[in-house]
Amino acid sequence: KAELAPEQLAERAQKIRGAVLRMTSVMDNLLTSSRLFDGTPALYFHPAPFDLALMLHDVCHLHREIAAEAQIYERYEALPATFTGDQHLLFQALSNLISNAVKYSPNGGLITVRAAQEEGRLIISIADQGIGIPKDDLPQMFERYHRGSNVSGIAGTGVGLYLVKMVVSLHGGTISVASSERGSTFTMSLPVPAA
Repeated sequence: KAELAPEQLAERAQKIRGAVLRMTSVMDNLLTSSRLFDGTPALYFHPAPFDLALMLHDVCHLHREIAAEAQIYERYEALPATFTGDQHLLFQALSNLISNAVKYSPNGGLITVRAAQEEGRLIISIADQGIGIPKDDLPQMFERYHRGSNVSGIAGTGVGLYLVKMVVSLHGGTISVASSERGSTFTMSLPVPAA
């Protein structure tokens, strides 16, 4: 039996690692969603100060590991040194948005993660160059189990965006989406707690 070259071994190891990270993310989503959907989501909301820029970078780095072909660009402006919120839930919500951006974009498509503090609010947006969302689907995008009418051949549960909406709501914020035939932009607006 022929042995694999070191480059082939590294490539296979990367694919296995990506698959494990994807599966871990799916399991984490299922666990968190079952907790938040039980009717008492505030019980699972644990805000504390954390390094916002580091958390944003970590979630982007995770998705670069999961999908090596993803072109994830980070742009952060005037961020507070720390942000008070539930770091685990925000990480998961942002992970869902970036995962969707990767999933619905062509290989190598640009995904831009922007964050800035504007007028006492933290604005985080994730923009992709993917398949877009049909206009008729936009009003229901954050409803539980809803999936876009143009994604029938792509795996998904319809829970991710609902989870994002719940996490953002727990933080007193809003989530919106703008889309065209060539991409979508999801924007979180979260209040920055007074120092």
